[in-house]
Amino acid sequence: MKQELQKFIKESNLPEKHRQTIKFLAESIEKDAINEFTSKTFLFDGDPGIGKTYFVENIITKFNLPILFLGPYKFNHKRSMQCKSLKELLENTIKKKEAIVFIDDLQNSLKIEYNNGEMVLADSERKLFLKLLEHIKNSNKRKFLFITLNDEDILEESWIDRIETRIGLDAPKEKSKKLFLSEKYSKFMKKSLIKDVAEKSIGYNFRNIDDLVKMAYREGNGIINRGSIQKAFSSYTPTSMERYHIIHKPNLNFKDVMGNEKLKGELFFLKQYIKHPRLFQKNGIERSNVMIFSGPPGTGKTYMAKALAGELEIPLVNFNAINFLSGGPVFGVFRIAKLARKFRNCVILVDELDKLIGQEILSEDKEVLGALESEIDGVREKTNAIMIFTMNNKARFGSAFHDRIPCFNFEYPNESERRIFLENKIKKSEISFSQEQINCLVRETENKSYRQIDKIWNNILFRLMDKEDTVIKNNKIMADSPALEESINETLGFLSNSKVNLTMFG
Repeated sequence: MKQELQKFIKESNLPEKHRQTIKFLAESIEKDAINEFTSKTFLFDGDPGIGKTYFVENIITKFNLPILFLGPYKFNHKRSMQCKSLKELLENTIKKKEAIVFIDDLQNSLKIEYNNGEMVLADSERKLFLKLLEHIKNSNKRKFLFITLNDEDILEESWIDRIETRIGLDAPKEKSKKLFLSEKYSKFMKKSLIKDVAEKSIGYNFRNIDDLVKMAYREGNGIINRGSIQKAFSSYTPTSMERYHIIHKPNLNFKDVMGNEKLKGELFFLKQYIKHPRLFQKNGIERSNVMIFSGPPGTGKTYMAKALAGELEIPLVNFNAINFLSGGPVFGVFRIAKLARKFRNCVILVDELDKLIGQEILSEDKEVLGALESEIDGVREKTNAIMIFTMNNKARFGSAFHDRIPCFNFEYPNESERRIFLENKIKKSEISFSQEQINCLVRETENKSYRQIDKIWNNILFRLMDKEDTVIKNNKIMADSPALEESINETLGFLSNSKVNLTMFG
């Protein structure tokens, strides 16, 4: 097999079984040893823009066979022939002694008719396509069919039975993106810049990367450098990524997180795994890349996820489960799992999973729970990312769910943790609190989350700034002790008599 084809297959995101199928095909073509064990018909499906056409082109142009092409664009290759219709494609396939037949974007390459206002495949096209499949399958010559497809709804049972190998493609890995950028833009971009774009374009497909680089070229007035790439990243967001927040370099780590020492210790092994993956594999040590952070709102679940990403020095992709409510919870679960499989080498944070599920306590036989368990198993197998679900009440999921996924509990801060939290805020503010005032705040914030304590602190400062004798100078609040005492008492008094939010700023 040609070295360049071997390299391309190795750096692709194909599952191993499909890599072996393509390798076997390449070796069979080279040796002219086509037999009953050689797959002759291939279907590549997946979301638009993930690189199906790019992938197929890179394979078939290395086989040294004539190419018959049908598709919505012009395919430029020295041994290719463009066909205008499926009928013309079939006639030329029959005439050729050997050929690669390539139908790109199947649903837009076949003729569609309107039947009672609905778009349906023309019956004549259906028959022609079946003839093409049968001819290639029964031919003892070097004839092969490659198809790309965006919408699987067009597939019919009779077609599926005749297509030998169906390959679903996910978003490209970093290696594939680097290869794509090198082939297309090496004249304009240094190797270090190509590597940087490949790493930062989390969740991007090949079409997104193309758009990004073109934008960088325009931003740099004909020059692509780190500055123009940074501007492009700031300006361009793929449509599929608009709902998500990506932090490329989280500026937090475990030392910034107060409390939860046991949890930090348990999560620390992930750092060792990333540093020494082969050592873990050699000794049969498995890591769970899917976990649950459970606890009341404001107890630091999201903060811990950001700290984990910072500790591991990998990006954080954050999205909220409530963005997937349309279509119902089962469909929302499928969409989340599909997205998770797009991301690699990052921490994926899915906030408020229980809001997607709904209000009901879930028993073990609930459909949505079964879907969630099944999809999470798929995510575990198909992504190298660390996926974290946050929820407020883990009791709403059955015991089978918790047996499969590690669950880490977050609780309200204890007295020591509240004291450290408040003393840090006091130190930064440079306001003189007495020990008695600090003790009072620690005592009165029992069974409060960090978020709630933050709101209490904010209200004390807002009330203090509103006092007549308070002076604000050089970003510092200067007030006397009675004014501070009054602000604390007012805030704590309001807190004890109100169930509403303490402040619109909280």
